[in-house]
Amino acid sequence: MIVSAAAPTLDIVIVSYNTRADLERCLESLAAAPPAVPTRVVVVDNASTDGSPDVAHACRLDPLVVELPENAGFAKGNNAGFRASHGDIVLLLNSDTVVPRGALDALVGALEATPAAAVAGPRLVDATGRAELSFGRALSPLNEARQVLYWRLVEAFPGGVVLPHMSFGRFLQRADAEAATAGENANAAGGIAHLSADFLVCRRDFSIVAAVMLDDGRSALRADPRHQFVLEGAGIALHRIPATDIPPPARLRDLMAHPAVNDCAP
Repeated sequence: MIVSAAAPTLDIVIVSYNTRADLERCLESLAAAPPAVPTRVVVVDNASTDGSPDVAHACRLDPLVVELPENAGFAKGNNAGFRASHGDIVLLLNSDTVVPRGALDALVGALEATPAAAVAGPRLVDATGRAELSFGRALSPLNEARQVLYWRLVEAFPGGVVLPHMSFGRFLQRADAEAATAGENANAAGGIAHLSADFLVCRRDFSIVAAVMLDDGRSALRADPRHQFVLEGAGIALHRIPATDIPPPARLRDLMAHPAVNDCAP
């Protein structure tokens, strides 16, 4: 979502290519609970052959339908929709999205309340209400594996907290304070400020159970023994999980139960 400095009016751009059923659900969710702000919907069709444009034309929202002569792809489709928009706020919405009541008003309100912000994104959940990783690094095979690992860790530790893409530095102030109170040297903890992990598995009080990294077998950084040495010195177990063979939740739970740093064998 992109916002301008003018009064808030909202244009919603939806790109579709042979997603008739999804598009119909998406448009119906918008029609069933329209935002309070003035809104216009722009549907860009990438030369669908499943009747998607007919669904858009029949929608009670009376959207502007931009029918491209060929499948130009998702990015060009969004660009075409953006050019056809004139709202102060433009929302790029996937056709397989169902928008709950109040969600867009909350997003617009957050942007209006934060003048320094130019772009905002909502929290996404799947059909069961479970949060999806809708932020972080660009899509790649390794990042798809991260998504799989994240949800298996969440299932493995229902009473804990799984933090993605975390730097250890933000935990150091607490670690140093605890070490000072105990009369210990906090240098070991201080040495991990520059390190990060794909995931930190924590207890509810955010004390760290283990650090988890995906191993694609190619990254020299991921195989750096100093990473393991420094974390071990700070008392944090590091588990390297092969990206091509992510264990089921029960196996992950067993691995995290061991305090020693160890690699996960397939």
